[in-house]
Amino acid sequence: MIQKTGKQDWMDPYIRTIVGYNPDVDDMLMIKLIDANAISSKKALPISELNQTEIKLLPKMKEQGRIIITENLKVYLTKLGMKIAEGAKKIYE
Repeated sequence: MIQKTGKQDWMDPYIRTIVGYNPDVDDMLMIKLIDANAISSKKALPISELNQTEIKLLPKMKEQGRIIITENLKVYLTKLGMKIAEGAKKIYE
């Protein structure tokens, strides 16, 4: 199977039909945080840099243990969140 970029898709075609070629909004936010290197309180991304859709996802992601929201309204990935983000990035890169 060939992706839009012309590279050979490493993923099994059946699995690709399940996960698709484009990340959902949850995965996009996780990828955005890993790309911003938001992996600690010192490197946290200000919530003001997120759009409204992304901000609405924060409570759910916090409850799932994927992110931490600091007292000064910044967000960063937990270890679990980093693993999920890295996996999502591999699937959709």
